[in-house]
Amino acid sequence: MKITLVISTLNPGGAERVMTTLANAWAEKQAEVIFVTFKEPGYQSFYPLHPRVTLCNLNLLPQGQESLLSKLGNRVKRLFALRRTIKQQKPELVISFMDTVNITTLLATIGLGIPVIISERIDPRYFQIGFFNKLLRKITYPFAKHIVVQTGQILNYFPSTLHPRISIIPNPVSIPPKATDQNRIDFEKKQIIAVGRLLKQKGFDLLLQAFSKINLKFPDWKLVIWGEGNDRSALETLSNQLKLSTQVSFPGVTDDIYSELSQSSLFVLSSRFEGFPNALCEAMAIGLPVIAFDCGSGPSDIVRHQIDGLLIPADNIEALSKTMKQLMENAALRKQFGNRASEITDRFSVKKILGEWDKLIESCSRL
Repeated sequence: MKITLVISTLNPGGAERVMTTLANAWAEKQAEVIFVTFKEPGYQSFYPLHPRVTLCNLNLLPQGQESLLSKLGNRVKRLFALRRTIKQQKPELVISFMDTVNITTLLATIGLGIPVIISERIDPRYFQIGFFNKLLRKITYPFAKHIVVQTGQILNYFPSTLHPRISIIPNPVSIPPKATDQNRIDFEKKQIIAVGRLLKQKGFDLLLQAFSKINLKFPDWKLVIWGEGNDRSALETLSNQLKLSTQVSFPGVTDDIYSELSQSSLFVLSSRFEGFPNALCEAMAIGLPVIAFDCGSGPSDIVRHQIDGLLIPADNIEALSKTMKQLMENAALRKQFGNRASEITDRFSVKKILGEWDKLIESCSRL
């Protein structure tokens, strides 16, 4: 089977990680898989790609600040460039990830007779894409052969008329064999880890405030926040204002997150909203106990409260601080949760999730 996958970039990120995992699995099963991104020629995926996966870059990402007219013009260029590319590739199926890319893909494939599966990767109730894009989503999504979401909360965002063509498919969770063999959690370590883009969505400002309420009681504990983003400077400033600079660090991006996770004994997800957070899944997969804000979508589908981690009310700094303190002073409880956390690799195994995608693709191909 020949499949074209469309996504804006293959930079570090949850949607990108899932899409490359699926692409590699399909390529391993002898499918011909082509990735189309809007990045520049020569651009390479952050995540490894199977030799049978082809990368096609259209060089049509927005460049810095653009006027409204320029934005509109570039969007039309992307639409027609994508349409030409898909017509040339002649895939049997197109799969698109992420809201505005979904809109562009659906418009680009009108009249081509190719089934298109689109996937929302974040909770649309909280992630604002602007009035115009919201209107376009409402107009274009009914043209999709099928829509994939990650949780029931996201499904319920869409009108009931679309529900028969919406499937809930969580993210696959796995860890490389090397990580399984080499990385073992030392629950006596005094380090907390958080992972994600340095953006408001991820709530690292809330995490810093929560940590600042207890850091003096735990002077030998460190907080490491992995990731990059536009809020780096603001978060570093906040850390300094809260007098956390000796205990908090922002080391950036790593291509071996499992090794970094294994250097800690507690993971915290402080997001204001999510879809199905990969970072949380990765931490649990390697056996870390977790604390997560019970934001609108994702954490409650992943964390089994009081079994492999703790869920706390969203955006509640006091609750986060109190719960962090509870686990920081109790290594036995960290170990208890951590020992159950790795069961996530069975609950959301690549084999199981890939099977759900394969059934969907088969049904869409028959129609």
